[in-house]
Amino acid sequence: MRARLTRLAKRVLEEEGAPEGEVGIIFGDNQYLRELNRTYAGLDSVTDVLAFSMKEGKGKEFSRNLLGDVYISWDRAEEKAKEYKVPIESELCRLVIHGLLHLLGYEHRGERSAQTMRKKEEHFLKWALKSTERTRR
Repeated sequence: MRARLTRLAKRVLEEEGAPEGEVGIIFGDNQYLRELNRTYAGLDSVTDVLAFSMKEGKGKEFSRNLLGDVYISWDRAEEKAKEYKVPIESELCRLVIHGLLHLLGYEHRGERSAQTMRKKEEHFLKWALKSTERTRR
C-alpha cells in the first residue's frame, strides 16, 4: 500500500507541476484528526483529511521543495470505504489525492472551484485504480 500511495503522490505532483515537491502523509485515528481539526481549523469535528501547507505563513521561505503534510484518518477511511462499498485502498487513494490537491492550492469552497477539484480527483483516482489493476495481474 505504501508503494502504491507513493507512486500516486509522485504522479499527482508531476502532473500538477511540482515534481520536486516533498510531502508527508500521516495516518491517525478519528480522535487525532478531530484534535487537529479543532486546534488548527477551529472545528470540533472529525474529518477524513487535513492538509497543512509549508508554502503559506511564517517560515515559508525556508520550505524550499517541502509542500506540506497530509493527515488522514484511517478510521474515517474505513467507514467511508464501507459506506461507498469500495476497497479501503481506493478510499485511501482518494484521500491522498484530495489532500495533495489542497497542498497544491485547490479548494472546494465555491461551486466552480469544487467542480474543478472534483474533476482533478476523478482523473487521478482513475489512474490510481488502473495502476492498481495492472499490479494485481
